[in-house]
Amino acid sequence: SAQRDALIDLYNSTAGISWTNSWDLLTPVCDWYGVTVTNGKVTKIDLKNNNLVGVIPVELAQLKDLQELFLQSNQLTGTIPSELDALTNLTFLNLGGNELVGNIPIQLSNLINLENLSLTGNNLTGTIPSEFGQLLKLKKFSVENNQLTGTIPSSLGQLVNLDLIKLNDNQLTGNIPVSFNQLTKLRTIRVSKNQLEGTIPSGISTLVDLNILQLDGNRFVFSDFESEFNTYVTKLGTNFKYVPQSKVDQTETKSVVSGESITLTSNQLTSTNNQYQWYKDGVIIPGATNKNLVISNVDTTDAGVYHFTATNTVVTGLTLERNPITLDVSDDSGSCNVPSVQRDALIDLYNSTSGISWTNSWDLLTPVCDWYGVTVTNGTVVELDLSNNGLNGDIPNSIGVLQNLQRLLLNNNRISGNIPIEIGQLRNLKNLWMSNNQITGTIPKELGQLVNLYQLHLVNNDLTGSIPKELGGLVALRELRLRSNELSGTIPIELMQLTNLRILYISDNQLTGTIPSELGQLTSLVTIWLDQNQLTGNIPLTISQIPNLQQLLLANNQLSGTIPKELGQLTYLRDLFLNSNQFTGSIPQELGQLTNLRQLSISNNQITNDIPSELGQLTNLVSFDISQNQISGRIPTTISSFTNLVRVTIDVNNFVFSDFEQEFNTYVTKLGTNFKY
Repeated sequence: SAQRDALIDLYNSTAGISWTNSWDLLTPVCDWYGVTVTNGKVTKIDLKNNNLVGVIPVELAQLKDLQELFLQSNQLTGTIPSELDALTNLTFLNLGGNELVGNIPIQLSNLINLENLSLTGNNLTGTIPSEFGQLLKLKKFSVENNQLTGTIPSSLGQLVNLDLIKLNDNQLTGNIPVSFNQLTKLRTIRVSKNQLEGTIPSGISTLVDLNILQLDGNRFVFSDFESEFNTYVTKLGTNFKYVPQSKVDQTETKSVVSGESITLTSNQLTSTNNQYQWYKDGVIIPGATNKNLVISNVDTTDAGVYHFTATNTVVTGLTLERNPITLDVSDDSGSCNVPSVQRDALIDLYNSTSGISWTNSWDLLTPVCDWYGVTVTNGTVVELDLSNNGLNGDIPNSIGVLQNLQRLLLNNNRISGNIPIEIGQLRNLKNLWMSNNQITGTIPKELGQLVNLYQLHLVNNDLTGSIPKELGGLVALRELRLRSNELSGTIPIELMQLTNLRILYISDNQLTGTIPSELGQLTSLVTIWLDQNQLTGNIPLTISQIPNLQQLLLANNQLSGTIPKELGQLTYLRDLFLNSNQFTGSIPQELGQLTNLRQLSISNNQITNDIPSELGQLTNLVSFDISQNQISGRIPTTISSFTNLVRVTIDVNNFVFSDFEQEFNTYVTKLGTNFKY
């Protein structure tokens, strides 16, 4: 019966009544289309191309004797359940040609008897689990046509029985692992249309059974497979695909002063068998057939966009093109007219944050306007964007001399130390992004002098102390993002002067005190995140005066009192999280007016009485969580019919059977384990 129930779960969760070949659940299981029963056990399910629409239920894990599962070419959505790792007798698993999302579960590496794994043609993301190197019986591995990233795990070289591997049409980077030389049974390798680069392992050319090798649409260059090229062509013929490849080298802009010389070249192409042809503005430069294009005694007519095409006398049929080099020619001193004090400040930043090790470093011998992430306008630095660039160290105080800076973007690095108070001197600054670093100390009160600032992003650092009241002087501010730090103290009343503020993120800190009632004055707010602090007191009724509010997150505090009925006036609200506080009283019936609401969570409070029938009007709800309260009475019947609903959590209350008995099967069928009661 457990196996039969698991099949019924599959039927219900994938709209079985609408399958091309449906099941009559009143007949024996062995008569159901696509189901093979051996000695009273389900051993095979073949429902490919059968119009399955919905999610794969975790209950399939009950089919312990299943050996083959074919669900390809349907319309399955959601993620691949990690619970499928319980199917240890599985030899064939094909989920290709669906609409599955999320990561490939590493738990599938427990399917030690698997011989054929196909996840092709979905929307899977994340990396290929290195643990798949444990699938020693695997013969065919297909994950092409997804959105996978990261490198190809070298552990796949342990799959000595592998005869087919399809990784094409993803976003994979890095090299083809040298361990592939060990896969002596390989017949097919398809890695085309990724972002792979580097030398092709030479041992692949000696694989006896290899008859298909597809490398096209990557970042390979001639020298990566030049030595084995003739072997591949002779052995594989048209089954060896290597054309086209991506453009080589980086897109560059170079500045040079009239009368000087400059050399344009390639850092990526190294083979002596290469042949080159340079172009300027798309037109062939006669005689420019060397790797290096030397322009002597430059004048303004030499300005333009340069690139080359390259061929190779061994790797025939492939033409590589260089990414363009834009050459600017001027009569300036070569410094883009940037004052030396500004140039020196940038060099200070370079030196103090290990500039030589940045992802995109600077050549300090070139003009400032050629430095990565630096924008120069009219001889002054106006933008510095070094996000995601591997900066490691402190920000120097000299940053304050960049008086005309409008954007300072340093997020997603490894910056440490304090925020220099000198940043408060950058009065033209509009965007200050320093999130996702390791910055310590307090937020300087001097930042309150940045009267033109639109965005202040300091998320996910190690900042301590209180929020400076001086930030109330940021009259132009639209976004204040301070979440995930160690800030303490109360919410400054001065912040209630920020009438242009649209986003207030100060969650996940150690803030105390009450929520200022003056918050209702910030009528431009769209998002309020105050969750995961230590706030006390009631929810101010004035919040209901914020007309365009879409997100209100107050969860995980110590708030008390009742839930204000006035929240029902927030007609644009989409997310309301009040969970894990100390609220009492009833759920206001006025919340039923929030017809745009998608997520409602009031779990883990002390709420009593019935669920108002008006909540049955919240037809856009996706998630409804009222668990861990003292709620009782009939659950509004219409909730079960909400089209977008994916989660209902009502457990640990005072409900009895009859409160949701009538809709129980609907909830279970629709939500599965996401219905908790």
